[in-house]
Amino acid sequence: MNPDDFEQALSRDLASVPRHDPTPTWKADILGRALMKPKAKVLTFPKLMLGAWAACWIVAVALRFLTPSSVESWRTSYSNAPSLPSADNDWRSLENHRNAMRAMLASNDSLNLTRP
Repeated sequence: MNPDDFEQALSRDLASVPRHDPTPTWKADILGRALMKPKAKVLTFPKLMLGAWAACWIVAVALRFLTPSSVESWRTSYSNAPSLPSADNDWRSLENHRNAMRAMLASNDSLNLTRP
């Protein structure tokens, strides 16, 4: 049998068989989905990240305007607050700073493992 004869016989046989056309079902499904009410909005990760980023910026700007610019303005704003320690306090003396620095250097030398 010639390949052309086979194709002609096949197309003739297939033309005589009634086939189901799925197009109306597809159209009905597409139209049904288009007419459905939209689902509730869902917050996705990018939206949550953008919201958190915006909230951080809002808090940063608010803190910038709400923070006193100097200690004196803070003291006048909150006069009943406890006073800050003075600079001549024993803890803040220069000798204590020197002793603390020496102790940290000695501690660092004892922990230094890179030396032979």
